[in-house]
Amino acid sequence: MLKTLLLGALLTFGIAYAQPAPKLYVLNSAGWQRNTTPGGEVFTCSVCEAQLQLQIDVGQHTGSDAKFKTNEAFLAQLKSPEQQKNFADAMLRDQIPLKSGFKITIERTGLTKIGGQDAFQYIAVVELKPTATRDTTMFLLYKGRLVKITVNYYDGTFSPKAREALGAILSSIKFI
Repeated sequence: MLKTLLLGALLTFGIAYAQPAPKLYVLNSAGWQRNTTPGGEVFTCSVCEAQLQLQIDVGQHTGSDAKFKTNEAFLAQLKSPEQQKNFADAMLRDQIPLKSGFKITIERTGLTKIGGQDAFQYIAVVELKPTATRDTTMFLLYKGRLVKITVNYYDGTFSPKAREALGAILSSIKFI
């Protein structure tokens, strides 16, 4: 049942993301280099002492036949820890194929707020040789589009300067 639900969510939202028009959010990217991607934007911290990236992807409009029409309905499917872990695992496996050989550990899942909106969040570690990458990802449905916000950095490189820069950009995100 849960696997069917997750597959339905993936098919409904699509794997590809598309830049929305008009924009769905604004933020203050001072101290960050901004680049566009096919599905959104990626920000690289220019004031941090190590590589730290924030990526925002926005899915295509879900349409009238979408399984979830509101963020509340989307998040209602992620109430239990098992549902949250399975969804996070499905999202990670979609990004990192099993054949890659990377070990993936989901450290924590839960509900959070970003830009004034409720969101699902997971924190994962991807074991790369010789070091690991930390991945914090948030999902929410906003104006009929799945929004994915991901923070990536190498394990052991998160400094106080990086924490301050990340806190500033994340707290500046506002959905419009």
